[in-house]
Amino acid sequence: MAPPITNVHVDCLSTIGRAALGWEYGGARYHVWIDTGEQPAKWAPDKVYKNPPLGIKSGDPGNFHTRRLNPRAGANAAMLSEAVRQVIEWGLVVQAKVAEQAKEEQAHAAALAAEAAERVRDAAHDLLAVVRMVADLYQPGKTHTLDAVQEAARAAIASAEAGS
Repeated sequence: MAPPITNVHVDCLSTIGRAALGWEYGGARYHVWIDTGEQPAKWAPDKVYKNPPLGIKSGDPGNFHTRRLNPRAGANAAMLSEAVRQVIEWGLVVQAKVAEQAKEEQAHAAALAAEAAERVRDAAHDLLAVVRMVADLYQPGKTHTLDAVQEAARAAIASAEAGS
């Protein structure tokens, strides 16, 4: 019978196709590194990493340094086998890849939005300069000519259109 592992997950995807396959058992957290480009039958991690539960701080009872376990030894092999079975059954590698792609797309969209906001700020600054020049035209001792105001307005409009 397979050990009662919980919280099986795949995360920490890397650009080189590695991911962490993790689970919990008996209060501890375990993970192995897998190659997401290979079939699960070819996954042959050389270590199972065992960590204390989340929230346990150094010096607290139950804390220990990360342990590196043999993945072929009895209980470790059984836990790893069950974790791989659940990864396959639930399609966790595909889910992790989809989530990672969505995160990358969200970051890209945020970067585009930030660039657009910067262009809007620049255009607003240019248009404010034109408004100030127009105001100067009606002041005694004006410092701008109508031609200069029109040229600045054309440049500001062009800048605003390029930013949209």
